[in-house]
Amino acid sequence: MNDIRIFAGATGLNTVADPARIPVTKDAYTDLQAVANMTITSLFRINRRKGLSLLESGVYHSLFQNKGDAFVCKTTSLYRIGSDLSLTGVRSGLSGAWLDYAQVGDLTYYVNGFDRGYVSNGTSYVWSVGTYTGPPTNRQFTGPVSGNHLSFAMGRMFISEGNVVWYSEPYDCSLYNKAECFFQFPSKVLMLKPVDEGLFISDETNTWFCRGAKPSELTAVKVASFPAIEWTVATEYVPGFEIGLEEPRLCAIWCSPEGVIAGLPSGAVYNLNKNKIIYPETARRGFGCLVGYNYIHGME
Repeated sequence: MNDIRIFAGATGLNTVADPARIPVTKDAYTDLQAVANMTITSLFRINRRKGLSLLESGVYHSLFQNKGDAFVCKTTSLYRIGSDLSLTGVRSGLSGAWLDYAQVGDLTYYVNGFDRGYVSNGTSYVWSVGTYTGPPTNRQFTGPVSGNHLSFAMGRMFISEGNVVWYSEPYDCSLYNKAECFFQFPSKVLMLKPVDEGLFISDETNTWFCRGAKPSELTAVKVASFPAIEWTVATEYVPGFEIGLEEPRLCAIWCSPEGVIAGLPSGAVYNLNKNKIIYPETARRGFGCLVGYNYIHGME
């Protein structure tokens, strides 16, 4: 009697197809009906996830890591995460709202709609109005707003406040001409994510790509008729060819009610798993990060 090979490897989770109708390929690779605490390699092998160890207990949120520095909030305090995973207090007395961050050189800027500041060498500083230096001008400058989201692109800091996006003077994150340097969207901005050729922006209804080399020349084009899920955009980028796209440059990754989205440097967007995973239409916020080329995410 010849052996019949019924399973050689897994091609991922499938919550779209009827579990009884998920097909197996001629090479015995198949989607999974259900899976928990497992990883699937690029060669379709299933592995158990490593176990968990409790480091700290409490209500944590707003995790961020970029260029070696990492931060997290516990209720109303901001902590720096050491290489040994220890926590060092950076700032207390915050409102408790979720923080968004932007890395500019060795400075980490943060806002949450109520508070703002920046961290340098583990110390938090007041992020206030800077000093203008340049040709004489009649323009009036203020400091940054305590906005909801922020991102550094085109040599400027972009900060969203409700449905308005403000942007700073070139290479000065502390000077803002609020009379001229802003643009608006139909509803509250949920995401700002730069790529090579522009800036992806999501409001509560749609996703837009703002193409251009400087803010005054940006042209917004709707690229998806659905929003990003707030807080799910990964800080890191991934080369397009590593996720099956014909794009060698770095792509942004975030989650939407329609699936995981790859935002290409050109402004195109690709849904990476719509045919396999059903996402809850009621999801409004979550988390997302890249671990290697694996996008780890969740939502509520």
